[in-house]
Amino acid sequence: MKVRYLLLLITAPALLWPQTVYRPEIPKTWDDAALADWVTPLAGLNVRPTHISSKEYYPLPVENRQTYPVY
Repeated sequence: MKVRYLLLLITAPALLWPQTVYRPEIPKTWDDAALADWVTPLAGLNVRPTHISSKEYYPLPVENRQTYPVY
């Protein structure tokens, strides 16, 4: 009986303590400024290959690979 009261005494503050919601900060993976000088210029043309902008990248549909059957 004493063990139950001791266990309740130990766990009660943890149950009553206000919990915060975990909100991770997910960094942007497609950054226009970082990709501006990522590749070297093409030989003979002296221009860099271009990438799509972040405004075009983030609206792209995401493939949900969890819906595919397991083989």
